[in-house]
Amino acid sequence: MTAFHFELNWISTSARCLEDMIRQWSKAIEKSGLRIVEGQFSAVVNFLMFDSSVGFVDQITDIRDKNTFQSCFPVRLAVPPPIVKRLPDNIYGSADNYFEEQLLIRKFGFVVDVEAQDRYSDQVDVFYSYRRSSYKYTQFVHRSGAAFIQVIGGKEGFRFLTNRILGPGRLGISRDFKGKTLTQVADEILKALHSFCSDPAKLIAFYEEVTPKLSEDDVEPLTI
Repeated sequence: MTAFHFELNWISTSARCLEDMIRQWSKAIEKSGLRIVEGQFSAVVNFLMFDSSVGFVDQITDIRDKNTFQSCFPVRLAVPPPIVKRLPDNIYGSADNYFEEQLLIRKFGFVVDVEAQDRYSDQVDVFYSYRRSSYKYTQFVHRSGAAFIQVIGGKEGFRFLTNRILGPGRLGISRDFKGKTLTQVADEILKALHSFCSDPAKLIAFYEEVTPKLSEDDVEPLTI
């Protein structure tokens, strides 16, 4: 899965002009098997383009700083995942949040949007033109574009945010949604994720499913 972020800046334009342009781009891009999804609509437009969806200019856990009427929904884990001491060289990801990230990718159709700053070496200066500040938590976006999620880790699990900016007034309803609105799609994703993460038996079964990819020296036994 490959994602492409890009940003537009302008001095003067109209909302109608931007919406018409985005709609035209969307139709052209989807013919190539990609999808363009709007992540922020203001003086700056931030997009993510891939076989699915987009990232906010700022991390979603900071949404209340700009919109007091929207906040992330906490999705906690009934059973914290096993502690991973290190990952083998052939497995990509974060040892700190390995099980949480595998859960999002393998079970719920999320892909990485923006990595947390601590995922990079101190010797590497990472710069994103569309990003205004460092991300404390790795952020994922759902393939549908309907939701974003950040991995908090441990029993705290995740923070979930519906992508309310993206809707039928912007890019239209994709045929993938079978007539549902993006809000309905996001609600279904959240309910399924919350139900799974609240079920100790399902979580333990998932941890046991993923653990064999790691050696006994790499992961500590699950404690309940």
